[in-house]
This record gives sequence, structure tokens and C-alpha cells, in this order.
Amino acid sequence: MAHVQLSDLSKRYGVFQAVETVSMEVQSGEFLTLLGPSGCGKTTTLRMVAGLVPPTTGTVRIDGRDVTALSAAQRGIGMVFQSLALFPHMTVTENVAFGLKMRRVAPAEIARRVRSLLEIVRLAHLADRYPNQLSGGQQQRVALARALVIEPSILILDEPFGALDRKLREAMQVELRQITRDLHITALFVTHDQEEALMLSDLVAVMNQGRVEQLGTPQEVFRAPRTRFVADFMGVTNFLKGRWSGGVLLAGGGALPGPLQQVGADGSTVELAIRPEEVLLQPGAEATTGALTAAVLQAVYHGTSTSYTLRLPDGQTLMSREPNDGASGYAPLRFSAGDAVTARWRPEAVHLLQS
Repeated sequence: MAHVQLSDLSKRYGVFQAVETVSMEVQSGEFLTLLGPSGCGKTTTLRMVAGLVPPTTGTVRIDGRDVTALSAAQRGIGMVFQSLALFPHMTVTENVAFGLKMRRVAPAEIARRVRSLLEIVRLAHLADRYPNQLSGGQQQRVALARALVIEPSILILDEPFGALDRKLREAMQVELRQITRDLHITALFVTHDQEEALMLSDLVAVMNQGRVEQLGTPQEVFRAPRTRFVADFMGVTNFLKGRWSGGVLLAGGGALPGPLQQVGADGSTVELAIRPEEVLLQPGAEATTGALTAAVLQAVYHGTSTSYTLRLPDGQTLMSREPNDGASGYAPLRFSAGDAVTARWRPEAVHLLQS
């Protein structure tokens, strides 16, 4: 296990700023995921930690030691990439043992470690197979074992499951989570898949244009996004414009339920986010405190859930998504286009977004 600290880490390629002043800490044994769209700087950040790319400015510390100027080999890091780079002419055992042989580890110790790792990744029965005789998931486990067998201080993974189909990808996510927890290893992971990040991580760093927009637990970035970008990337589809008036937030043609702490003077505007599953609908347009009247524009059946697109009195739109229980999954939808409804939600479901 290792404690990782990044301080004002930046990378510039000519006039292009790939990563800008990234600072964060990963405690020993934690699993951190860098999450964001293509080109946001997450892979460049990971490669600077690994020692594969030198930073333009900033420092990388592992267990308090400044490793910024050290090579990848001197950092004791295990790496797994989407392109697995297994040696086709070597067996599973030989592939896993390769890093240990390069480090001139004693043959008996190599055999012990390789045997142990193959048991952990459940490939001991395939030890004599070659990569072209393995499935995609099995090849992925070989690459993981090869990275772990050197007993790295940190495990770095850059979109390792990107080439796998959905079912196999989900199975490998479960295995990776279990292995890293069992071995108490510090892991840094890169993905653009929100569900993957939420399922695997202790911490998630959402990146945008080279910066970390939010760093927090999976629950924090999912349930309490701080910016429009984070909310949008994490699947929030409801963004409303509101206005402060005497400590009350007016939006959608009514007053929103509190408690909400006023930010700015009366008359100032704010953008807020509400997840669709938090919006609860009742039949009939009943204007009450903390609820908004609306008209249903569209109803879409998704099997396990139904989504409703609503028009609010001030012209803004709102989406509600509610689960279908065993009965309503086969029954007609609760609402149809043109129906009048009342929308409400828990006060804590509203998140004011930073500009």
C-alpha cells in the first residue's frame, strides 16, 4: 500500500494545456478513479503518476517521497492498460513471471509468487496456455496478475476493460474490486464510464478540460454535484433557473421547498439540479407550498421504469422517472401527454450549482 499526493500537477504540450494544477491525495489502500470524457486530461494525469510522462510543473509524492524525477521502473508501480501487451509466445505463467525475471528475483520466489497470483485471479488451471488460447476476460486477468506479482506500491489501470463486451466488463469490475480490497492495494483507475467509477471507487475525481471539477466519494459526486458539468456528466437531466426572493428560491413558477441557504442578493439568479428519480408526481394540478404544477408533455416506458417530461408554468421543462412495480409494469402508464400533475421532491434533493 502507498499514500499518493499530487501537488499542482500540470502538463503542457506547446500551447495546449492538457492538465492544469491538479492536486489530490489518495490514502493507502484507497481506490481512486479519474472520471471524465475523452480529452479531459485523466490519462495524462495517470501517466504522470506512473512516471511515463514528465509533468511541466508540480510534484508527485509516494509515501512522502518526491518521485517526480524518477523513472517508471523506480516508482514500484504496476500498470494495466486497455492494450494488454501480453507476449504471444509466452505461456500464462511466463507472462506473469516476466517482471520478476527482469528484477532478477530468485527462481523459487518467482514460482511462489506466480502460483499465488494465478490462484487469486483464478487462472491456475490455465497456467500453461498461451494468450491466443484465452478469452478476453482471461487475458485481462493475466495482465492484472502480471501487474500485481511485482508487489507494486500502487496499481495503475487505464481503461483496462474498454475492449470487453458489457457482460464481461461487469464481471471483471466485480473481480477487480474484490482483488484490490483483498490485497489492500492503492489503485488509480481511469474511465469515462460513470457506473464503473461508482461501483469500483472509494474516491472519484471528475475531470474537465484538464482540471478536477469535483473530488469526493461516489455518493457525493452522484448525489451532490457541485457544478453543471459534474451534474450533467453524472446523469442529471433536470437543470432549472431560479431566483432568490426573501430567502426563498423561486423556480418553475413556484417556491421550492427548503431549507436552502440563500446565495446572493434578492433578485439574483441561480441554477439548480434535481435528479429525475427524485421528482415525485401526483395526479391533478394542486398548487401547494413546496410543489409545482405541471403538464405532461411525454411519457416513455422503459420496462423497469417510466419517464415523464413535464412543462412547468414558467415554460421550463422537468423530467420525472419512477419505477414500475410488478403491477404497473403491465398496466397502462400512470399519466399521458396533456395530463395535469403536481411535482414535488425532498428538500435535500435540490443542489445549487457553482457557476
